[in-house]
Amino acid sequence: MKRIYKNPKDLGRYMKYIKIVDFIGDCIFFYKKRKKFKKENIKKILVIRLDHIGDMILLSSFLRNLKNNFPNSEITVLCREMTKDVAECIPYIDAIQILNTPWLSRNDRDSWKKILKYIIKYYKKYDLVFDLRGNPLHNIIVSLIGKYSVGYGCKGLGFLLNKEIIWENKPKHTVDRTLDAIRALNLPVDSGKLELKIDEKYYKNLKNKLNSIDFDKDFIILCHPISGNKCKNWLFNYWNELNNLILKENENIIILYGGSKNDYYIINKNINIDNKRIFNIAGELSLKEYFALIDLCNLLISVDTFAVHARAAFNKPLIGIYSGTNYLHEWEPYTSKKIVFQDKSCPYYPCESIKCLLKEHVCMKNIRPEIVFEAYKKLRENYEI
Repeated sequence: MKRIYKNPKDLGRYMKYIKIVDFIGDCIFFYKKRKKFKKENIKKILVIRLDHIGDMILLSSFLRNLKNNFPNSEITVLCREMTKDVAECIPYIDAIQILNTPWLSRNDRDSWKKILKYIIKYYKKYDLVFDLRGNPLHNIIVSLIGKYSVGYGCKGLGFLLNKEIIWENKPKHTVDRTLDAIRALNLPVDSGKLELKIDEKYYKNLKNKLNSIDFDKDFIILCHPISGNKCKNWLFNYWNELNNLILKENENIIILYGGSKNDYYIINKNINIDNKRIFNIAGELSLKEYFALIDLCNLLISVDTFAVHARAAFNKPLIGIYSGTNYLHEWEPYTSKKIVFQDKSCPYYPCESIKCLLKEHVCMKNIRPEIVFEAYKKLRENYEI
């Protein structure tokens, strides 16, 4: 099998060492690839998803297809504490385990000792284990706790896997790429449609907390201006200009700015909040209540963050404002009810950086409020919202 490495330039000087290790590993662990997959033996399945909220939402189509193929098997998801609430909104999960690994951490990390204890506790306890990120550390984990392991070797240590999914260097959405893990086992898949199921009590909680808003009469626009990566943030003065353009159109419009508790102060400082037609609700809602708002609002306008994927899961109209950090074809909202902007003029596109390499944020500067406003009008017309 010819192994294709993901973005080998990004691995830089480590690439030659990774290839040497993989060559030696392929020679020693060749027998792993010879193990046959037997569907009838699969009773307990583990899916590893140790990244962030948006990634967990994008996993929902994979889990549905997995459950369709293994209706009588128990499906467990291993995730971070921060994504547990998302996992609880995906109906195909039977059990949830928490492990806050030091890698992929956003100020939430467990000790290496706890990770080792987890591996020892669940050593070979699962009949089938998936990792969908291609992280070499994950390949070690799945090989130890799974009797049959499936994942990517695109960043190294693929020789530890029983079934190594080929990383295809061609345009492909992340949702479709995760489904390749099921296809690799010669199992059928349906569409990549995303799903979130929110309990009715969270809709009631939302309306109680935002009791000044009439969800039946007001036209509600939810703006999500802040991402976990600052490179993905649109200019705040552009948000203010967009607010002015929208509010001139209609008097029955309410604009809500959402986000985390930490985002509250940033929004208050940079957005012209008048508490009459523009409100800052960042940090006021739980994640599940925020999902309910993402569902109920008439329109979402957001940067590249979990909010666009949640809105896509509800299949409701949205506007996405994307930086040049990642390829749009991999991370755009998985729905047809969208207008998404991305400027590709930066010479570093896609930079995959957490700090602008040009120091001018040209990819976001070039997305003007006027064109976003035109998209707003087009969506209102097309979907009669």
